[in-house]
Amino acid sequence: MDHGDLAVVAALHRAAFPESLLSRLGVSLVTSYYEWQLQRGAVSPAFRALVAERGGEVCGFVVGGRYQGATSGFVRRYCHVLALALLRNAHLVVSREVRQKLAAVAASLVKVAAGRVRSAPPPVAAAPAVRSFGILALAVSPSRESAGVGRALMAEMTRAARELEFPRMNLTVNPGNARAIAFYERGGWQRHPDNPWRGGMILPLESPQS
Repeated sequence: MDHGDLAVVAALHRAAFPESLLSRLGVSLVTSYYEWQLQRGAVSPAFRALVAERGGEVCGFVVGGRYQGATSGFVRRYCHVLALALLRNAHLVVSREVRQKLAAVAASLVKVAAGRVRSAPPPVAAAPAVRSFGILALAVSPSRESAGVGRALMAEMTRAARELEFPRMNLTVNPGNARAIAFYERGGWQRHPDNPWRGGMILPLESPQS
């Protein structure tokens, strides 16, 4: 994926995730979001952004890896674009779901800011965090669903994660999206053992030597 793909990537995102807050706030914001991912990914060796082409047309994409600022950095960098999108779509703010999402973003920013001022030492008994290769977004054109595009994109990301020696991968799916959940489970993904489950999934990776 490069900057020349951003327009079609934004369109694919909105087609795949029409109910997401990002999609509902408009194509300009979606485009800025993936522009930010490419900017941040350029300085991270553990970042991948791939597109799939069929017949010379982009019909799917996947973005993932491991780096800081995927969401909080985007909100800080593009706060003016976000503010304009909210003004243009002020009717969305009356939605309880949207207000909750905006509150979560605000809380994330406060947490990041507080961490810069003072980083509290981790609890003595805390287990070390598992290095995980995250899938930020995977989308396929509706006309290419069930054609193996998603499987091919995920296979490339899995190969990259293994080459980078990550012990596992992770992603978050809408708990109500049964089709997407079934797709990931067929690929070996497991639901994170939350109770109640919130859509987190993991894929343990075998050692490259195994």
